[in-house]
Amino acid sequence: MSQHDWFIFPTHPHLPPPDWPALSQRLIDTGILLPADGQHIAPEDLRELSSELAIHGQTSWVDIDPSWRTTADVVDAYRASSEAIARLSLAPGLSMADTVATMREQGFAFQFWPSSDAERCAWGGTRHRLGDAAAALFDDKDEWVREANALSFSLLAYAGSPNVTAGENLCAPLRPGTDEPLELMAPFGTHVDFIGAAYEDPAVTWTDPDTGKSFHIFDLDWSQSLGLGYRFLKIEGGWHADFFERLRAHLAGLLGQPMTISHQHL
Repeated sequence: MSQHDWFIFPTHPHLPPPDWPALSQRLIDTGILLPADGQHIAPEDLRELSSELAIHGQTSWVDIDPSWRTTADVVDAYRASSEAIARLSLAPGLSMADTVATMREQGFAFQFWPSSDAERCAWGGTRHRLGDAAAALFDDKDEWVREANALSFSLLAYAGSPNVTAGENLCAPLRPGTDEPLELMAPFGTHVDFIGAAYEDPAVTWTDPDTGKSFHIFDLDWSQSLGLGYRFLKIEGGWHADFFERLRAHLAGLLGQPMTISHQHL
């Protein structure tokens, strides 16, 4: 099954990275994101919980109801179909992490927790649900309700080597001012070689032999197929390009620096 994720990240990864914990708190304080507590479990966490329950409870998958907000909503939906799940004892209002820990203590295995993002990043990885203040970033109320019940958000901060988001949709950047793909980027080689050089040193530049002008990696147009850097807002579960663009602009305003969008298809 294909996986499609979206990322918003600083355009200039060679500059000092923004304070991601501070941004996370600001987004929660202003109501764009909800706290990652037991009353506001992100849709992707609910889906992962449902998948684990179906696998280890040896029962059929249960679709997530858009009205569900807690892990208890998901577990209760499975109790009648699995003795192993029926025996689980969970306190009300548990976070996703506490739900997983409690279920493991009771002998119920989880294969895919935490996510690989949370394991690899230096800070963050907890998923959030959209708050009411995000409604202003959508075209209308119906769109807001639909997307708010589908989208999950996590802030990811990396240290040491930068993170790279690239998938099957990766394409060569365009030569500035044209629609011509830059598949060869001397002296680096191909566009993939230039990505490798930027991974080793995000400050590296490519010089256009026709104009003599130098470009950092995201001064070039990658058609939203590439992300690279130390700070990412990851979005799971949606396709609404206008919302992504409005959120990108909102983050750029909060941080006082340009932000870029990438789409990763795996």
